[in-house]
Formats: sequence, structure tokens, C-alpha cells
Amino acid sequence: MKQIRSEEQIKVNNYIDRDATDIIKGVALIFMFIHHFFTIQSFYIESIHYDNLAGAAKLLSEPFKICVPIFAFLTGYFYAFAKKKRIGYSLKKSTDVWLTFFVFFLLLLIPAAVLGCWEASAKSFLLEAFGIHTSVMVFCWYVIFYIISMLLLPLYHLAAKRHILPAILLGLALPMAVAVPVQEFVSIPAEDIKGIINDFLKWFPCIAGGYIFGQYGLFDKVFVPLFSKGIGSRILRTTICLVLMIIAFMGRYYIPDIHFNISVLTISFGMDFIYAPMFIFGLVGIIYMIPRRKILLPLAVIGKYSLGMWFVHCIFFNVCKEYTQPILFFPKNPILVLLWGILICLAVSAAVTEALRPLLKLKNKLLFKNC
Repeated sequence: MKQIRSEEQIKVNNYIDRDATDIIKGVALIFMFIHHFFTIQSFYIESIHYDNLAGAAKLLSEPFKICVPIFAFLTGYFYAFAKKKRIGYSLKKSTDVWLTFFVFFLLLLIPAAVLGCWEASAKSFLLEAFGIHTSVMVFCWYVIFYIISMLLLPLYHLAAKRHILPAILLGLALPMAVAVPVQEFVSIPAEDIKGIINDFLKWFPCIAGGYIFGQYGLFDKVFVPLFSKGIGSRILRTTICLVLMIIAFMGRYYIPDIHFNISVLTISFGMDFIYAPMFIFGLVGIIYMIPRRKILLPLAVIGKYSLGMWFVHCIFFNVCKEYTQPILFFPKNPILVLLWGILICLAVSAAVTEALRPLLKLKNKLLFKNC
């Protein structure tokens, strides 16, 4: 377990190293696959069914969705360590994600168009291309949320960088306060736009929480002291880490949010900004206690290509699912289905990501050289 560092070290050092980051992303990606493959059985076509998993699916659907706050938290956390927190950096990161998304969209669009599953029109193409409507890239609502959040983070940083109180108020309380008039009093006719607003209001606090933990070294100040008072037993440390992870994991089912009644209004305060760092700290603690981290290489590889894997797996649940879902569920056994899905998506993601890397590098060299 890493030792507590001084205030100066906390400001310049990242508690989560690169290897651990990829492993965290790998775990979160697997959680995403489990969530989509098995815990939302309404996604299945008629020939696919796991009746024996129905009870567990209902219980574990929200816990496995912790993948979303994990990715959101990491977005804000690593933004806090960016050298230049300016709009140029946000545009660089946003265009990296969007271009990758667009390439995978074109690849998934081909079978959808050939099989006649996708209703071709300029409007539908443009809405899909920017992640506003997602019938082909069915799970990719996060793309537009990520872009909006990255473009707003430079402004958030200006107000949040000097003191933790405005960081908390702006990152957590303000989105919650905005959600009330938007959700209760504003009529937005376009469901896609309303969904984007609701996603931002729900998940931006997780990004803000990540920023706060990175900017103010809260892993060192809040969690690390758990291990600073003579807890030398590796078994005890591992147990504490596992307990933190389980609390965060199951907390999403039992206590997903806290409700406040103010006059005639009910304000919901999501708990993911607490669950995400709790789970991540527990996981990182276990990772750091493993002497030979190479054993976790498969998770690290999955994490490295998690962006593309997220995009690829949409094909099993999008407009083409009548044709593609039987391929995913061919092994029938849930464990084998999960491994099979991971292998398919990893192979495609790795190939496309590596082919795309020179283009992204050229784009950044031409447009974002000083970011």
C-alpha cells in the first residue's frame, strides 16, 4: 500500500499509477458487459433467455452499473493532473473520443445498412454521428456527455481550483439544484435532448468528485489514513479494501441516492460521487498489494482497449440484434458468453484502435500541438 505523502507530493503526484488505471478500466468494462449481457433481460431477442438469472439480474443491475461513475470519476480525476487545463486540452481529448466513436459508428453502420435494420437519412446519420440519437451506437450516450463535460471543465476548474468548498458546491450542489427546474417545470419536446440534459445532471457530479479527489489529494487525506495506524496485516488490509468495494457496489442498489423534501419539491442527491472513489480506492489498494502485477495483465489489456470495446459491443444490442445477438450468446453458458464477448470486442477494438492511432496523432500534432 502506498504511504501517505506530504502536501507538496500530493499536489504533484497521482495516487493511481498508469498500470492501475488500465486495470480499473478493465474491471469497469467487464462490469459494463455483465450489466448489458445479463442484468437487463428486456434487451434480449425472443430466442435468448436466462430465466435462472432473473432474480440475480434484478438485484445486480444497478451495482454493475457502477462502471459509469467509475469512468466518470476517472475523467475528472485525471483532468486535475492535466498540465494545461484550457479549452484546447478539452478539445483535444474530446476530438480523440469523438473521432474514435465516429470510426466505430461507420463500421457498425455497414452491417446495419446492409441488413436493412437502419433507416437511412441525412438526419438520422448526423444525429447518430454526434451521439445525440443512438440506435446503432445504442450504449453511447456517454460520448456527448463526455464532450459537454470536458468543454465545461476549464470553467469549473477556474472556480474550483483554489478551495474545496466552491469545488463541492459547484460540482455537486449546483447540478442538483438545476435538475429541479429542468425536470419538474421545463417541457423539452425532444427526448434525445432531454436525455442529454438529464445525463449531465446525473453524472457530472461524479466527474466533479474525481476532480476534487485529484486536485485536493483526498485519497491521501481520506482513505490512506485507514492503513496508517499499525495495520500491517496484508489479510486485514485486503479485507478492508474488499469491504469498501462491496459497500460501494451494493450501495447502488440499497442507497442509490438521498432525497430531500423542500416545500413541494423533492431533491434527489445521488451517492455515486461517494461510491466511485470508495470502490476505486479499494480496488487500487488490492492492486498495489499484489507483488507480481503481471498476473493482472489481461485486465490491463482490456482497460487499454476499453473505449473501442465499449463501442463494438453495441452491435449485439442495437438495431441489428436479431442477427448479431445469437452470435454473442452462442456459447449459452453465462461465463463463456462473457469471455466470448470480451474476446470478440477486444480483437476488433485492438485492430481498429491501433489503425486509428496515427490519425489521432496527426490530428493532435496539427491542431493541438501546444495542448
